Amino acid sequence: MAKFEWKGDDLKAKMKAATVQSVKETAKRVAEGGQARCRKDTHALEKSIKVQGEPTANGSVISVDVGSDDPKVPYAAKQELGPADPEEKYGFTPWLRPSFEENRGTLVKLIADKIGK
Repeated sequence: MAKFEWKGDDLKAKMKAATVQSVKETAKRVAEGGQARCRKDTHALEKSIKVQGEPTANGSVISVDVGSDDPKVPYAAKQELGPADPEEKYGFTPWLRPSFEENRGTLVKLIADKIGK
């Protein structure tokens, strides 16, 4: 007779660890892509784009912020999203969204690679 054991807690712990590490790696790639895409007039925005802290878990959601929160770069959002006033003559260059889109599939692939080990 064969004994069957379900080690669900072990599997959940391995999946969570793989997901946290994969979120961290993907966020780093998104930040690097944003740095490569942003305007580099003064390089201030480029230098301010980073992963903001470590991934956090809230229930089944694991997240981390990526972007610029530097008060010396108040134009970061305007460069990403464009001006709030459509009459304003200010060009914008999205830098975060394209990098996020480019790396969208990376997270799932990294998790699968880590779980498969």
